[in-house]
Amino acid sequence: MLNSLTMTVVGAIAMAPSGGQQSAQEVFETMRAREVARWETIDNYTVFQKMEGIEVPGVSESGALEVPTHYQKHDIDGRPAFGMVPGNEYMVAVGQAGDNGEFVNADAFAAAADANVMTGDAFDAEMAKSGMPMLPGMDYPGQMMRDNAMFLDASADVIREAEAGDFGRANAAETLATAAEMARTMRLVGREKVDGREAFHLRAEGLDRVVSKPDDDQRFTLRSASVWIDAEEYVTLRMSMEGDVEADGEKRSVTIERLLQDYKSVGPLYESHRQVMRMSGLMGDMDPKDREKLEEAAKQMEELESQLDQMPAAARGMIERQIESARSQMAMLTGDGGFELVSQVLRIEINTGPPPPGTLHQGSTPR
Repeated sequence: MLNSLTMTVVGAIAMAPSGGQQSAQEVFETMRAREVARWETIDNYTVFQKMEGIEVPGVSESGALEVPTHYQKHDIDGRPAFGMVPGNEYMVAVGQAGDNGEFVNADAFAAAADANVMTGDAFDAEMAKSGMPMLPGMDYPGQMMRDNAMFLDASADVIREAEAGDFGRANAAETLATAAEMARTMRLVGREKVDGREAFHLRAEGLDRVVSKPDDDQRFTLRSASVWIDAEEYVTLRMSMEGDVEADGEKRSVTIERLLQDYKSVGPLYESHRQVMRMSGLMGDMDPKDREKLEEAAKQMEELESQLDQMPAAARGMIERQIESARSQMAMLTGDGGFELVSQVLRIEINTGPPPPGTLHQGSTPR
């Protein structure tokens, strides 16, 4: 969700009035050239990551609850671009890859549906021969087989719809268009240090763009944004966005910041292995009811903490880390109304296709 939010906000930057300087354009052009060079031998890759503080022993070798994000390369009007495969398409892609190497596609589901219909009709014919009465409303084997056929046909339709969209292609096109427009609209402020690295500071102001959807409960208007790009490797190190949120007749100024840290090489890729998302100002002056809920949550954590000695060692360690993470989040909420989420990349796999859920892969080792 946070990545999606970032892309939405960056997309709004791209729609700002023109006025970017040539020097800013050169930064983006160099960044684009470096990306294309790194992608030359890559068709797809998968990033396995976890959120800090969420540990599930036994789920994987690392003990972390691993969340895969799959990217596939597309040709958009002669230009290569990677697109993140959305969740619904990812599940279809996983089905096609097959958990055991088999190839499952829409035609396979449709053929299975036809077989179920034929089997159901055969059941009905045999029951009619036997003279057994067919009472309305009863789930006889034949009807159950036909109901299953409807489910299989629906699954085939979902796969065909996803295949027609070409896994991740829409996201790839959006990402490419956004990057091009950012190069046109942002201006170069100068050079600054980000985590000790020399970086170009690019900024857009006076955006006044509403980026929330019409049916959202809150209305978000983006006012300004900055991007810091590493001056040596030409990768994004930091993003900062400022705007206003309107909800329930109130307006609050908010800031969204994203830090991309711990860059490492994995094959030809050069990717951030630790990302921090911070949002401040969303809560504003906390409502008394919300504060009461936080106080109740604090009491529950204290009760849970008093029971730690009675828990097995493995479970105790996991609960302690979750309590520590929760306390940190609560401290920020009771402060300036902000919160922080940290994601850690566990590994990145290249050209292995979409992995089946729950499958552990050796993957590439960062150097």
